[in-house]
Amino acid sequence: MSDITVYVDESGSTGLQVFDPAQPVYATAGVWLTPANEATLIDAVAEARRLYNVQMPELKGKRLIKSAKGRKAILYVLTACLKAGIRFSMIGVEKRFTAAAVVIEDYTDSLYNPGFSSSWQLDASLKEDAAQRIYKALPRQTLESWWRARNGDDRSAYEEAYKTIIGQLQLVPDCAELASGFLTVDMDGLWNDMRRMETPMGDNYSPNSTTFSALIQLFQELAETVDYRNVSIVHDEQLQAESAITRFHNVLRDASHYEIDLQNGNKMRFPTDRLRTVEFKQSEQKLGLQIADCLAAVVRVCTETCTVPHASILRQFRPLFQEAYKITGPNSIFVIGPLDWQPFAFRALAGLT
Repeated sequence: MSDITVYVDESGSTGLQVFDPAQPVYATAGVWLTPANEATLIDAVAEARRLYNVQMPELKGKRLIKSAKGRKAILYVLTACLKAGIRFSMIGVEKRFTAAAVVIEDYTDSLYNPGFSSSWQLDASLKEDAAQRIYKALPRQTLESWWRARNGDDRSAYEEAYKTIIGQLQLVPDCAELASGFLTVDMDGLWNDMRRMETPMGDNYSPNSTTFSALIQLFQELAETVDYRNVSIVHDEQLQAESAITRFHNVLRDASHYEIDLQNGNKMRFPTDRLRTVEFKQSEQKLGLQIADCLAAVVRVCTETCTVPHASILRQFRPLFQEAYKITGPNSIFVIGPLDWQPFAFRALAGLT
C-alpha cells in the first residue's frame, strides 16, 4: 500500500487554446491525503455544504469560485485541510508561454535538427532561457498564428508560419543565432511525426500534458523532503491526455537513474522512485479529487489576478496560502511563464502579496 495519495486536478485547461484571453492561466493542484485525512474531511465538506448552501452533487471549483458563497465554501474546506496538516502542491502556467516553449521543443530536437545536440532535450535551463527570449521577441499575433498552424492540418500554412518566425527572430540580436539554427530542421520528419504521433492519440502539446514533468518534479521533491517513500498519484480523468501523461510517467521512471551534467556545472537527475503509480479516477468517486479541483480553481484565479494591485480574491485567500507555505515551503509551488510574471505568481501562491 502507498504511504500517501496525492490527488490531482486542473483548472483552466482549454487544450490547444492557449491564447484564450478568458483563461490566460492553467493551474494544477495536488492534495496529499492519507486514509485518516480523507475520513476527517468528509465532515468538513458536509459542514461547508450546510453553511454555504452548496447543493451541487460534487464540489466543482470552476463553479464555486464564481460566487461569494462558493469562495467561502472553498476556503472553509481548504482551511480544514491545513488544520489537519494536509499539504498542497500548486502549479501555475501562463498559457501563451506554452507556445514559445513548444517552438523550442520542436526546432531544437536533435532527432529533427542536427544543429542542436541532445543536451537540448535534457537541459531544462537551456530550453527555459531560449523560450523566454522567443516569448519576448515575437509579437503575440505571430506566435499565435504559428501555434494554430502547427496544430492544424495545412502543411503549407505551417511552413509559412515557420518562415515568419525565423524572419522575425533573425532581426532580434539575442535570438538571431537560434533562428539560424532553426533553418536546419528536417521539416518533413517533424511534420509527419507530429501528424502521426500527436493528433490521432490526442497527445498534441497543451498545458495539461506539458506541465506533467514539472508536476512530477514537485511531487518527488516533496516526497523526499517529508520522506514519503511510496506515493500514489490519482489524477482526475483526462480522456485526451491520459495516454500522454501515462507514457511520460513511464519515461521519467525509466530515466530515474540518469544524471546529466549541465553547462553551468550543476547536475540534473530525474528521480521518480517514490512516485509508484499513476491512475485516473472520476472526481465523483474521490473526495480528494474534488478538493484538488477547488484548490486548482483558486490557484488559477489568483495567478490570473496576481499583477492586479489589491485584487480582492488575493486578499481573501492570502491567509490560506500563507499557512500552506508554512507547512510545505517552496516545494509546494511551481510557476511557468514569462519572467515578468513569475515573481508575481509565486508571491501570490506563497501568500506574500
